[in-house]
Amino acid sequence: MKLTRAEDGTSILLAGQATIAEAEAVASDFRGLLGEARVDLDLRGLSQVDVSFYQLLLALAHSLAKAGRSLRVLPLPKGHAVLETAALLGIDMGRLIGPETGNP
Repeated sequence: MKLTRAEDGTSILLAGQATIAEAEAVASDFRGLLGEARVDLDLRGLSQVDVSFYQLLLALAHSLAKAGRSLRVLPLPKGHAVLETAALLGIDMGRLIGPETGNP
């Protein structure tokens, strides 16, 4: 998985795969976001995810909330791998996906 800051600096772009094979790197990248006041994640570039990604995503959301900070996942197109896999696993992405704020 590749994590980069959007050119406008308002969101973090994730691309590639986020599976158990990349879990250590994903966890490290997510730990690097804990100092941010607000984290907006753009997951559109992710092509494959598994349960380990959701565990890390929810842990990031919990850690940020505990510190009085927030996490928002930018809206994803219908049928995106992140949404499809979440549905198969019974994970409600609706609580993380924020409202549209322009052109993500």
